[in-house]
Amino acid sequence: MDLSTTPQNSQKLIRCTVKSNNGPASLRYIELEHYSLWSYMMLHKHGLEVANASLWLWIKKAEVEAKKSQYAHFSAMEKVNKIELLIFDERYGFTHETYRFAPLKETNLLQKALLSHLAPEIVNSGSYDINNYPGYCIQCGKNLKDMILGISGSDTRLWYRKK
Repeated sequence: MDLSTTPQNSQKLIRCTVKSNNGPASLRYIELEHYSLWSYMMLHKHGLEVANASLWLWIKKAEVEAKKSQYAHFSAMEKVNKIELLIFDERYGFTHETYRFAPLKETNLLQKALLSHLAPEIVNSGSYDINNYPGYCIQCGKNLKDMILGISGSDTRLWYRKK
């Protein structure tokens, strides 16, 4: 079933590392709008430490290649894929869209993880599509100290920070 949509040309992301007590840190790209809730869940539900957060911009590969001179001055640029999971809900007649971002080398692993969460009846009916959109992440800021999202370590309004 082809449910594909035309993705946005860009997306603001938070690039951070996630570390558990017993393993190496892993790199994550989280949509800016979801970062506060996501970091709360990582800490309080999963017991993971989120660190080294910085602001990045994901841009479709075609856009970067079309405007090479415009993006050439950025020193920090990484290949990152946008993964789109579309699930059609037959009961209500709409498609649910989920997006995740992964470094190029980890795209297949993240796709498998996303698909492992689908209910067997969705998988068996074929009521889903998964698409990859190659792109680049460009660093826009060194840290999030001054962002107005309530994610600064010095922000005393954060009621969920680890004490």
